[in-house]
Amino acid sequence: MLVPLVIVILIGAAVFSAVRNLNAPAQGTVVQNGTDAVSNTQTPGTQSYSDSQISFSYPGKFELGTSQKSGGVLDEVNLISSARRDEYVAIAVAKGSLATDPSVSYRRDHPELYKTNISSGSSVVFSKLDSTELTGFIQHGGDVASISLTSVTAQDLSPDYVVIADSLQWAR
Repeated sequence: MLVPLVIVILIGAAVFSAVRNLNAPAQGTVVQNGTDAVSNTQTPGTQSYSDSQISFSYPGKFELGTSQKSGGVLDEVNLISSARRDEYVAIAVAKGSLATDPSVSYRRDHPELYKTNISSGSSVVFSKLDSTELTGFIQHGGDVASISLTSVTAQDLSPDYVVIADSLQWAR
């Protein structure tokens, strides 16, 4: 009688721990800029993110979302628009190169879905033809950072992309 009760308690504790960890915020440092000194409310400026892999600035309309690293990913940061929650940004760092990255290959292999906006030796930027996605890949040594902005409706995502991509710094 005691053994089944202990098993039920252990399963309950495991489920509670898993849910708590999945809902935990991303670990890193967020520095908010653009505070209005008169009213002490945030203006639509930029915020900064920094962790052991990368640092970058992002538009103040976004807030940190939850993220969970998947296999092969060195770093992952998710942002979601605060007001309407209809725009999403996923930033990830993985080992590899632009030549071997499967996400780059997929976009290159599907011109019916994506067009190449910019392509240089160390970066490439794609936009989805329906204007709901803008994704860039930046090579740094043996790592590739991906910055992917998506939206529920068609819109110009390039201003937000530029803020993030232009400010991206590698920690190593």
